[in-house]
Amino acid sequence: MDDRSNRHGEDIADTRLRELDPDKPGLNHIWLSSDTIWTQASEPESSLPHDPEREGSTSASSAKCFLESVIDEYVVVICASIRVEYKGRASSVADVSQRIVITKPDGTLIIHEDTKHRPLNWQPPGTTFHLSVRDGPILILEAFRKKDRETVTIWFEKVFYIAASRVTPGQFRFSGSESEMVDRVIRDPGLVEEGFTPQKREFRTRYGSVDLIGKDREGNLFVLEFKRGQAQLASTSQLDRYVKYFIEIERLEGPPKAERGEERRTKEYLRTTDRKRGHRESRIRGGIVAPTITAEALTLLKKLGYEFFRLEPRSNP
Repeated sequence: MDDRSNRHGEDIADTRLRELDPDKPGLNHIWLSSDTIWTQASEPESSLPHDPEREGSTSASSAKCFLESVIDEYVVVICASIRVEYKGRASSVADVSQRIVITKPDGTLIIHEDTKHRPLNWQPPGTTFHLSVRDGPILILEAFRKKDRETVTIWFEKVFYIAASRVTPGQFRFSGSESEMVDRVIRDPGLVEEGFTPQKREFRTRYGSVDLIGKDREGNLFVLEFKRGQAQLASTSQLDRYVKYFIEIERLEGPPKAERGEERRTKEYLRTTDRKRGHRESRIRGGIVAPTITAEALTLLKKLGYEFFRLEPRSNP
């Protein structure tokens, strides 16, 4: 960093905020604290004649060098006018527009536009990054994923800024989840109904994992599906698949034909439960545990012979 860059960085640190005209399009507003190192892109010497192509090439080469020094260890955020092309299981092209590009040391790539939370394009961890300067002053980033042979190529027509930051993981606590709701019912089964005895959580079936199964006071098998938000029709259908799965496995004589691991475990569990004898269907109950349920879902739930139990998720402490 030359003296001019140092002086400029000190000016930014002192004033903290540079006022820019918000009515002028294309300007990027950046606030830098005194803890931030500010680096200016290298420029051609003033004694040389003005050459836009050479200046663009110098800027692209400078950006490439900077990115190569940080992309493997820092979370990098780039604001630039870019064109994006994806090739893999399908293909797509996004024309030149100002977008945000984010790379992470684990190989994650995210490209965002100005609306919505879903990225325009992305690559998961494990992606390999390759930087080059081609076609004159164009910086190119290729993100290649070997597993599915997918490549996202970004052409940087103009780079406005690049920010590299060391980001470290911290402790994360999440309250009000479905898992936390299951924990509460295990600690206090009366939240569902008196006499309920929880037995197994996340019980695997061919249709997914049942949140909680147990016995009611009469020894009937009780299958419970938990939702932290409003239960929908899909929740009722999911519960119905779980209950019918248990009925199907209980009716099988001898080992299941498919010899699936989850079916063997289910049959073994059903054999060990001490339930009253009677009609097989009447001994397997189903219920949804959620704060609310839609009218359509509740109608279907009752039609299928299942029950709804109201339980509010806990808020963050």
